[in-house]
Amino acid sequence: MEKIKIIILVGPDGAGKTTLKREIESRCNYKYFVIDRLTDSIVYNKLYNRTSPSESQILMFEYEFSLIADVNLVYVYADVDTLLERLKYKNESGDIAYLKKTMRLFDEYLKKTYFKKIKINTCKLTISDTADIIIKTVDNKNE
Repeated sequence: MEKIKIIILVGPDGAGKTTLKREIESRCNYKYFVIDRLTDSIVYNKLYNRTSPSESQILMFEYEFSLIADVNLVYVYADVDTLLERLKYKNESGDIAYLKKTMRLFDEYLKKTYFKKIKINTCKLTISDTADIIIKTVDNKNE
């Protein structure tokens, strides 16, 4: 039985997750998870000193989920200046220290996750080019 293909986009505010989600969905028929919610729990729990769900609970779920689905975790990021510029464009505020800490915690999480990982710096890429990279990488990993 073929596993369900899932792409999970994670990354700091302003990296382009929501825009990429729309672009990928318009071009592919991958099953899709809501951006960030489960995997980001590890990062944001650490940022805000929360304890539930625990990191070990999330990683156990990831392991079990990876047995039944072909999950590709796509970490999209950019340099802090670009993130701040994008947030300003969307009329959202951003804090340099917060963004740097978030990116460091995502890097730590990527070392632990059971999901296949794709890491993309979106600074100099268009949304279309970034989506192309993601789609081609996911399709090649799944052949």
